[in-house]
Amino acid sequence: MAAQLTAISQTAYTLITTQPMGPNVDCSAVGNILRNTGDDGIAVVSLVASGTSSSRIVIANNTVYNSAARGISVVGGDSITINSNTISLTDSAGIYVSQESSFLTSGSSNIHVSGNTVVGACTRGGSSTSHYGIQLNVDNTTKLLTGIRISGNLVIKPRLGFISALASGTSMTDLTIVDNHLVGPPITTSGTFGILIGGGVAGCTCSGNRITYAGTTGIMSYGVDVICEDNTIYKPGQSGALYSWGIENYGGTMRTRNNIVTPDAGKTALNGSVYNGPTSVAAGANAGTSPPAPVFVANMSSTDDSGQINFGSGSSPAIGAQVVVVFQTPYGVTPKVLMSPLNSVTAALQCYISSVSTTGFTVSTLVAPAASQSVTKYLLDYAVQLV
Repeated sequence: MAAQLTAISQTAYTLITTQPMGPNVDCSAVGNILRNTGDDGIAVVSLVASGTSSSRIVIANNTVYNSAARGISVVGGDSITINSNTISLTDSAGIYVSQESSFLTSGSSNIHVSGNTVVGACTRGGSSTSHYGIQLNVDNTTKLLTGIRISGNLVIKPRLGFISALASGTSMTDLTIVDNHLVGPPITTSGTFGILIGGGVAGCTCSGNRITYAGTTGIMSYGVDVICEDNTIYKPGQSGALYSWGIENYGGTMRTRNNIVTPDAGKTALNGSVYNGPTSVAAGANAGTSPPAPVFVANMSSTDDSGQINFGSGSSPAIGAQVVVVFQTPYGVTPKVLMSPLNSVTAALQCYISSVSTTGFTVSTLVAPAASQSVTKYLLDYAVQLV
């Protein structure tokens, strides 16, 4: 079924761009004004029973205000564009892309959400819905969300966080979250994030986003393979709670690069700029007998890309390898490593990078350290670059 819905103003009505008995194809909903809707403002729904998903639908330049549910939703569909809509004061997510097993809906693919403005998601009438401004969900492992692009959207002061992508198994793939502007603080600052990526998301690029006043962490991922680069995060940790970061990766693989985090001097609970799991450091073969284990300097957010290391020596140290760093996530190609001593005793060792691979690097010296030095004796920093 093909249809076009243009320039309609509705009150207490929900515009549904699909039929329960079969899919809609080549439809558009453009320039409508929907106020006080009893359910979603605009919804695309595809049921497994129909056999084929609704597809090639454009939802653009609509205004949705005071929805009793979501502003715009896609719960099963293919090749859906949600562009340049304004959504404000919703009970649930401003924009919702999902698969819902309880309603026997199909998965979604090739969904582009771009250039939309979402204001006050989940703030309508004392809402208790645990949605973010833009919410992506899959609740089983067989119906997929794939080819989802969230780009160039403006999300302002939701009740909880700004953008969330959560899935089961590996049921969400090929996710891109780029160039969005997220403006807080949210109404609830405790336990809320600028961007939350977790669970069964396999393959995500999160780049070029601007996040101001996130409740806790600016970008949070767990159990996810994600590239996180060129994001600007301004004054996260507005809740003042412990364990707030600019960017945090927990239990997944994250490649962080060229992100800028500006802390709020008034929020002392911010742990650091980036937490990216267990990049590891160990004593080298020439550090002597029973040397103290080298450590990353606390609160310096040491990652695969940069950091600071304290190290000492055991008995009978020698010229050569003193520190070995193993990357948390191997690089695709061998990077370049820059290293600098940060005190005079370290400089006197004439440190250099003696080996580099995709999995780590070794710091060696031309002068043997003094014997039996504490771990705080020597100090250096490093930066890793792709060339």
